[in-house]
Amino acid sequence: MDEEKKQYKIYESGFEANNFELKDSNDIQIYLKNILPSNTNLNILIGSGCSLPAVPTMNNTFNELKVNNPKISTLIEIYKDSSLSKENDPNAENIELFLSWLGNRIDGLSQNELSNNEPEVRKSIIEALISSIVKGSSEHDDFSDENNKSNSKFQKTLQTYITFLKNLAFIKQLSNDQNDIINIFTPNYDLFIESALDSLGYSYTDGFRNSVHPSFDTTEYNRRPVDITKRFRDRWSIIKPFFRVYKLHGSLDWTQDKSKAVFKNTNVQTRKISELAEAVIAPTSSKYADSLGSPFSDLFREFSIELTRSNSILLINGYGFGDEHINDFIIQALGRPDFKLIVFLNENERNAKNFMMKVGNAAGATFITNSKNGKDAHYFSTVTNLLKYNNPFEKDDGIESSNDKDINEDE
Repeated sequence: MDEEKKQYKIYESGFEANNFELKDSNDIQIYLKNILPSNTNLNILIGSGCSLPAVPTMNNTFNELKVNNPKISTLIEIYKDSSLSKENDPNAENIELFLSWLGNRIDGLSQNELSNNEPEVRKSIIEALISSIVKGSSEHDDFSDENNKSNSKFQKTLQTYITFLKNLAFIKQLSNDQNDIINIFTPNYDLFIESALDSLGYSYTDGFRNSVHPSFDTTEYNRRPVDITKRFRDRWSIIKPFFRVYKLHGSLDWTQDKSKAVFKNTNVQTRKISELAEAVIAPTSSKYADSLGSPFSDLFREFSIELTRSNSILLINGYGFGDEHINDFIIQALGRPDFKLIVFLNENERNAKNFMMKVGNAAGATFITNSKNGKDAHYFSTVTNLLKYNNPFEKDDGIESSNDKDINEDE
């Protein structure tokens, strides 16, 4: 085979430098279709890279803020002199490290010593991040012109999600086994997963009870709708496909009352950014501590439970391995002989490379990245097309590969 067509490197049985095989897209398709339809507990981890180009990465938003906000620029210069920055972030590019440093500075200094409006700056950064996600998650770009034209980036991103989930559903339908549930885990705040499932008409649960004031209840993940139109048969048929959605860091359609109970609220566009920011875990080093409260602790427990079920697979895309809490659960699961990890990533990205090295030669880990002839292995559109089955009754809905930079980066 022509070596120029082999655009992917695949590391099987863990990561070891130069111990990889070169494969073309047909090879990867065959590999995936031999593994995913089997009798497995299928789990998907979707990171922020999957919501590009509609939603910019947090670091890109942070870079814009640094240019446009002089108060941030002043604090950046102080941050650069800190030991945290010199050791881990000399160019002040990591928003999580900066916000963590800023939070510690606020907690450790007196009001008289806080001479650079630190609390206000921290609040403005977090709210700017939420605002960029809200804007990108809207079908209409209110900032485009007076005609409020349809947002093509939104449509492009949503269509990729729709095609991806439809391909997963088709794979599970072909398997015809008892493990027919698809678990979707994500640290993303946006609503692309829910919007895509609604568009497809697929049944799913996000852990909230159906009520006037929907509250989170993990028992909802154990419920399964049935098709009552077949009630006169000997057995009722469960509805397929069925998805379970786990928003590990919160969601834009969550809100909190004064008692800190989390409720659903779908009117995202009409709510204040400050209200939306209260319902998500901010990108700081305290994410782990913040996730100890309900419902976040419940969601992470469900993540751990699903990864440790027999014959489990975790397929990852768009996630940049910047969350050690999530990384630790994955590494723990790799200790099981029946667990399989498949990751599409950019091995040149620092956090991804560090994770690969940390995993080492774990037998259950497979990493798929770019060869010198490829550049888009970590794109969500690439994975979506690789999962596609040729269905003669449907038109070709393959997704064009995106050219957005840093598409796999997740803060």
